[in-house]
Amino acid sequence: MKRHIIFILLIILSTIVIGKITNPLSVLQSTFLIQENLSNYDEFQLFKDYKQVNNNILQSTMYKTNTGMLSDKLGANLNVRYYEVDGTINDFLNLKIIKGRFIWPEDYDNKVNYIVIDEKCAIKFFLNSECIGEKIKLNNKEYLICGVYKEDNSMLGMLSRTYRDDSSLAFIPIEKPTSPKDEDDTSSQNQKAFGSYTILYKIRPGYGFILNKGMENYFTQNMGKEVILKNMDYEVRNNIQKVSALKFIIFLVIAIYILIWLYRDFNKVLKKIKKDLEKNYTMQMIKNNKFFFISKLFIYSFVLFVLIYFYDKLKFQIIIDPDIIPSRLIDLNEIQAKLLNYIVKMNTIPNYATKFEAMVKNGGNIINYLVLFIFTSFLFYFNMVIKYKASILNYVKGLLNKIISIDDIKSLFKRTPKSRRYRHD
Repeated sequence: MKRHIIFILLIILSTIVIGKITNPLSVLQSTFLIQENLSNYDEFQLFKDYKQVNNNILQSTMYKTNTGMLSDKLGANLNVRYYEVDGTINDFLNLKIIKGRFIWPEDYDNKVNYIVIDEKCAIKFFLNSECIGEKIKLNNKEYLICGVYKEDNSMLGMLSRTYRDDSSLAFIPIEKPTSPKDEDDTSSQNQKAFGSYTILYKIRPGYGFILNKGMENYFTQNMGKEVILKNMDYEVRNNIQKVSALKFIIFLVIAIYILIWLYRDFNKVLKKIKKDLEKNYTMQMIKNNKFFFISKLFIYSFVLFVLIYFYDKLKFQIIIDPDIIPSRLIDLNEIQAKLLNYIVKMNTIPNYATKFEAMVKNGGNIINYLVLFIFTSFLFYFNMVIKYKASILNYVKGLLNKIISIDDIKSLFKRTPKSRRYRHD
């Protein structure tokens, strides 16, 4: 019994971990990422207005990462990192706002000095999170607090930090650049709006491989230099596919265990039928045990319905990286080279500058370790439950052959001693 409880706890623990990983990753599904150094107004607008150029772009955002110092009127200081955002980044970050609101696109358009800080920063300066409407300085520039959010302290969130310290993260509107027609583009104030940007695009679901190269070529031609687009959609879908496979494996193991129980219970029912047929006619036996048969029929039907239902919900489609598909299946050298290149690519982990890339990669690694852990646990558990020295495959094969015995079926139609006696009379 203790072993069964441990097995159930492992399944519950695995399901919780899967949920904690899948939810933040699903936010980044159908997402492209570009990191580019923008130096003038035209380059800025090229990325900003691309949503109007391509109907397959559902949402976009741009932000810059900086470091600075927050200070209040009493002279307290705190080193922070801050994102200059255009108001739509929370569609990709999915921050939990506990007080007030996030930066709106209107704040970016109107150049309003709003700031969103985390709960830790609010407690540092104001002793609680009730600080909406309070003023605070960032790099000696005054901002009005419009929102407070709760930091992501989940396992995936902490592993995906791109900084080593425990500093807070704040959000302010981007310095909106002005058109050269309205202002001299060489002015120092306007030049502050440019620099290294991270651009995110939310694309139409299922269009990842179709749009990838087209968008990359479009920006490269218009920028006059190579622009590298990172397909976050493929990485996330690949990780979600692993999660789907893991869920299916869990379901498969549970289904096998349930079928083992059904097999044993069905054998008991057959033995009961045999025993009753030795004393009664077939119709009398059915009449005496009708409630028993009805209850068993209901239980078996319900269990099979549940298995079919979850099978339909948990079955998944396999996503294959186009890079590993050879042009000719008969060319073994090409297949070998493709597989080797894919293995090298999957095991070469660069340093990621953005949290989005780190979350996808770390999420995939956690899933890989979780699959190994669950697979090992299942093998260990079944070695204890099955109690056979034969392998699991041999056991399952034997089980399928024993589910319905031919002798058991024949016994249902065998005449009882009483029926044979009446025939001789």
